[in-house]
Amino acid sequence: LEESYSETLDLVDYCHEFIVYTKPLSELLALGNCQPGEYDSYRLKYCMIEFILMDKSSGQVLSSNSISSSPNGLVGEGEDAPAMLQTPNVVIQSVSLSNEIPGSSYKEVYDIELSTDNVALFVWIQAPDLKGNFDDNGFHMTTARKTLRLYTKTETSVEALWKILKVRAYEPNHGFYIVP
Repeated sequence: LEESYSETLDLVDYCHEFIVYTKPLSELLALGNCQPGEYDSYRLKYCMIEFILMDKSSGQVLSSNSISSSPNGLVGEGEDAPAMLQTPNVVIQSVSLSNEIPGSSYKEVYDIELSTDNVALFVWIQAPDLKGNFDDNGFHMTTARKTLRLYTKTETSVEALWKILKVRAYEPNHGFYIVP
């Protein structure tokens, strides 16, 4: 979960029509102190490159994309194992009623904070039998904490959510699993 290289660009509103930034993959891998190797595809086994587009004034994430080897290619053996993708322990840390006023057909908004001890791929959260939507799902968790919003179409409670919320993540050696 450690960031080894970060770069910030200031973009203007009309940039959506043009390529505004290019950098060779090999240079990005070198800047991130990725495992040396002759081929970039080999070096990607040891690093994940994440691109986040944020609104500077609000801090809102507009888009998030990443580049890495396929999940099956991130599993190491022998000496490589500690440097490769490890099984994440994704945990629901808190559930609280949000101050946000629900819009349209939603009744309530809840903030759900997740934490992880390792990079977690394809994190999926669900609230079985509850009508509503999460503001993000199926995401890569590359930071230790992430807060999600749950917009419910029926009234519920923090206590009820604690009982029904389920989190899944990709497990490097076995596919998907449900976090207990």
